[in-house]
Amino acid sequence: MRVKFLFFFILLSTSLYSQTWQVASDIDVIYEYTVITKQQFDRLLRQYEAQYAYVLLNYFDVLEMGEAEVISGQIPALNGYYYMLGKIIPQTQEQSNALSLSGAGSFLVYGNTETGEMIINFLNELGGVILFSQGAVKIKSNDYIKRFNQFNDFVNGVY
Repeated sequence: MRVKFLFFFILLSTSLYSQTWQVASDIDVIYEYTVITKQQFDRLLRQYEAQYAYVLLNYFDVLEMGEAEVISGQIPALNGYYYMLGKIIPQTQEQSNALSLSGAGSFLVYGNTETGEMIINFLNELGGVILFSQGAVKIKSNDYIKRFNQFNDFVNGVY
């Protein structure tokens, strides 16, 4: 009996303190964010680099970031450096098909509340070709390494 109660308590406390929230976007998809540790971020980055062919990197300065319309959960009070796993939740069949074809769906965020955040969207071969004009680059290419390091420096406050 004690084991069942302990398991239930651990399960309940994990879900209560989960730092996950969803925001609506202007393109009618929902973005789900979960705060993760640096170790989880590094592990997922290596896994995604092995699984996908292309990446779309973006950096947003803290001055460019607006307020998000939270539709579920609560945005935690981030302070300093943070790491997040993001998911795109389609709202229509067309969006679902587009995400499936491009391999998009999950992304990583590395940010700093004082400087900004780098968003890393992973794409399959088809998604990379489609979004090449939007700045998608081949993983492990010189362009990828250069842009990743540049955005990483921006987040770290190195200009």
